[in-house]
Amino acid sequence: MERRRNVNENTEKKTCAGPECDRPVRANGLCGTHNKQRHNRGADNLIPIGSYVRPAKEGCDFEGCDRKHYGLGLCKGHYLNKRAGKELRLIGRRETRMCGFPECIRKHWANGWCKQHDRAAKAGRTLKPIKADQEKEGEQG
Repeated sequence: MERRRNVNENTEKKTCAGPECDRPVRANGLCGTHNKQRHNRGADNLIPIGSYVRPAKEGCDFEGCDRKHYGLGLCKGHYLNKRAGKELRLIGRRETRMCGFPECIRKHWANGWCKQHDRAAKAGRTLKPIKADQEKEGEQG
């Protein structure tokens, strides 16, 4: 036995009263999307579906920051700091620290020294210039 629907086949389906919309009505004479717009923006501020495009952001809005946009107008670093409740400050790359031994041209490793000078200091040896650095300086100068 076939089940009968209680739908009158002669009636037309109502369409959304929103601007440029032919979707079926869900509630309040509007489709689901326009009903959500009515709830958020008010009945007088409905716009066609798909017509709003958010303007693209170029970079971070924090003054002095030149990093690319990530979210909420900020770069990823400033965005994460804002979400964590931290005070926003300029995020920059650190200057490369150099070894604290005079005439050493190597990068800082730990405790103010390059890797070789740090190991020598930990081993209790007297610190002296590294031969490879002296040779490099001789080639450059």
